[in-house]
Amino acid sequence: MNMRKPLLALLLFIGNFSLFSQSLDNLSFGEENTFEVATWNLEFFPKNGQTTIDSAAMVIKSLDIDVFALQEINDVAAFQSLLNNLPGWDGFFASNTSPGLAYVYDTSEIEVIIIYQIYQSFQREFPRPPLVMELLFKGEHFVIINNHFKCCGNGVINHNDPWDEEKRRFDASNLLTQLIGVNYSNNRVIVLGDLNDVLTDNAVNNVFQDLLDDPTNYLFADMGIAQGSSSQWSFPSWPSHLDHIFMTSELFPEFGNDSSEIKTIRVSDFLAGGLSEYDATMTDHYPVALKIQINPNSVGIDASRTKKRLLSVYPNPTAGSTRIRVHSSDQAASIKIFTLTGQLIDQLYITRSQSSITWESGVLPEGIYYFQLLHHEEIKAVEKVVIFR
Repeated sequence: MNMRKPLLALLLFIGNFSLFSQSLDNLSFGEENTFEVATWNLEFFPKNGQTTIDSAAMVIKSLDIDVFALQEINDVAAFQSLLNNLPGWDGFFASNTSPGLAYVYDTSEIEVIIIYQIYQSFQREFPRPPLVMELLFKGEHFVIINNHFKCCGNGVINHNDPWDEEKRRFDASNLLTQLIGVNYSNNRVIVLGDLNDVLTDNAVNNVFQDLLDDPTNYLFADMGIAQGSSSQWSFPSWPSHLDHIFMTSELFPEFGNDSSEIKTIRVSDFLAGGLSEYDATMTDHYPVALKIQINPNSVGIDASRTKKRLLSVYPNPTAGSTRIRVHSSDQAASIKIFTLTGQLIDQLYITRSQSSITWESGVLPEGIYYFQLLHHEEIKAVEKVVIFR
């Protein structure tokens, strides 16, 4: 028996495995002058311990995407370990649900204004409260809403059963659009995440039908993926396409630019073991990534945001005592505190000699509040503050 051929085959296998197993750094997507955001369900992260942490960090660094919206983060320490593997990046993990939602972002490109949860008390529609990030990219304002909808069901919406899985997803979709209409009109808004349903169901049973019927205001950027080859779907083991990105009309012109695109990142193509290795070491979902070529100043930030640095509130979110700092102490000022519906709940006064003041949220219910800084009743700055209990 010639032993050289089996030995040569073994050496070639080992060499090829080493080549492909190290080729995650060959992934690419982001560009210097475009804004990128991706949704990625990491399936009970870390699924395979340190191997998952190291592999996910390599994927994130290689893709060079500005913001990753993550789902199914299951461990605070593991999430911190992921950040430790990403120098120059930061993140936020909403650990009050398990598994939870998170963001990681490139601090050289992204200035975070605030991160907060919404619909915390709507457990039927949102078993994981959506996580909002407001940010600046090259001075341009974006609102990102990360989601993980309820899974499962039989493909039929039962509008008479509030706990029907499809009904829960249907109501969650419509609550998000209601929120956008009230709080984020005229903003660039991107809603994304594991929405746990397909876009191509018939109209009667499509949980996203109200959005699809409103093309003037909303666009599923990944509709082409959903309608295309199953090889590009985000959940390959079923297969189905469950991870979506939709946007508001303020982004329509920019999504039409030549450098804008959306794609499923088939990470398994860069592993020697293909999909089985990817599923075993990382997750059963592919990332779905959006790239936007920005038209500068096409959507203005309201005047209060451009002056926002005159006012800061820490900690934010807060559960009780809050320190309000005013960065312009040359004149007396007042601070008015409003609910989201515009109800004035408190007013504070700061003298010329003061630069900060402590405020107690007391028994106010958890939620989002607006702090206005005024000089002679003219609004100089606005800060959005989240109270949690």
